[in-house]
Amino acid sequence: MKPMQMIMKRLLLILLLVAFRGVYPLDLTEEYQPGEVVRFSLEKKDKTAGTQDVTCLGWQVIENESLYVFQMKSTTRLTQAGRGIDIVITSQAGYLADGRPRDYQYQIDVLGRTVKHRGGFTGKDYFGSTTRFGVDQPFLIPTTGWPILFDSNFGLQWEIVARGFTLEVGDSMILAAMIPQLDTLVNLKVTALPSSKYLYDGKQLPVRVYRIDPVNQLLYIDQQGRLLRAYDTVERNVVRRLSADQVAEISSEPLFDTLFKRLPVYALIFAFGLAWLLVLARRRLMRLDVIALLLLGGILYWPSLKLVTYVALLFERYLASPFSPQAGSYLILFVLALLIALGEELTKFVLIWLRTIIKSVRDSGQAVALGAAVGAGFGLVQAAYLTNFAPDGSILVTADLFQRFFVIGVNAGTGALIGLLLVARKQPLYFLIPLGIKTILGWLFAFVQKGVAGADFYHLTTAVICVATLVTIYLLYRYLPQLRTRALRREKK
Repeated sequence: MKPMQMIMKRLLLILLLVAFRGVYPLDLTEEYQPGEVVRFSLEKKDKTAGTQDVTCLGWQVIENESLYVFQMKSTTRLTQAGRGIDIVITSQAGYLADGRPRDYQYQIDVLGRTVKHRGGFTGKDYFGSTTRFGVDQPFLIPTTGWPILFDSNFGLQWEIVARGFTLEVGDSMILAAMIPQLDTLVNLKVTALPSSKYLYDGKQLPVRVYRIDPVNQLLYIDQQGRLLRAYDTVERNVVRRLSADQVAEISSEPLFDTLFKRLPVYALIFAFGLAWLLVLARRRLMRLDVIALLLLGGILYWPSLKLVTYVALLFERYLASPFSPQAGSYLILFVLALLIALGEELTKFVLIWLRTIIKSVRDSGQAVALGAAVGAGFGLVQAAYLTNFAPDGSILVTADLFQRFFVIGVNAGTGALIGLLLVARKQPLYFLIPLGIKTILGWLFAFVQKGVAGADFYHLTTAVICVATLVTIYLLYRYLPQLRTRALRREKK
């Protein structure tokens, strides 16, 4: 490396470190008083989908150290298939007076399950333990310097951090952020944008605007250092600070009204299923048994969902056990994807197999049509259930429709493969093909969760897997007469 390049690199590093240290020049005791309550609302399409309530508890002694403590609670309502699911997260953060996080703990309650977490910051690492099913799992995450705290109650946490920003318009700096609920340390880039004005409590207030990448946040900070608004430029969600006399209530409405609003999206998803069935079943689309299996495939998604959920919970309990082997997270997620795929494909297999028992199926085209009907029915109900909606009934992320289309295609394709394999009377080993296809599809989402790949990657790979499934069906269909002949010969012997 040339001397000038080395000098510039070191200078850049020094500037970043100076900027990082400059995040904590404040005195929390001057900004927040014991008993003070700060409230935020989470809004989607102008309707309240969640709340964040924070209470300043003041100085408390934690682990023989005096910390300035905040009690926080976030409630978010997710809706699937017209049913609301409330995710409640309570947390407590203990800060040093200059705004550095020192102690952190949270508890998550959802669907009758509880996860507890306790951690501490040292400036060199973040350590502690997470309790699942009564079993403690210790963790130790190295940190470079003192990261900011970033969790589901991020409204106040961003406000505390932003009070220390001294960037000029156009300037940027790098922040390390710890996300305890994901056990992840990430680097964030903060860029100062031109100032603006924001209507708050009936007044137009001047605000500083900051862009946070890659979490797609725009922060609006007033002259008092209060976070008035955080806007997600991708998901189009808004976290809005409430005035002293405001209380946010999560929007709810009758189930029938909710389903009616979503009817256009559900109709589109149903059309996806019919389109794939038309591609695979062709002239047999209007057969009574094909229509019946389409409906039964959709109905049996629900018991299949219960089955795979139960299996996933058992697997999670096993992982929490001190007797479980240590394995990488990707391997664990692969096994979980395999278990879920096994439950789903077993449901399809049983239904198609019962149809072949009731009346013998020898025509390969009919086998494809029957299997595709089960898979399409299963896939379209699954897609409708897993799709997240905005309060007005529109799909929350429009790009998800692209992925839903191909996921339904994969489900229809694996159903068709099962039908062909049953007609060909192939050995059980061959059924690993549809099982493997669904396992890989489910496992790939782990890379999105880990932040290794984006949603676009997952959408594209879903399309590729769908095409590969169709090619496999074509090859098996083409050589099926030879396979059936060999199978019959084996039976005669």
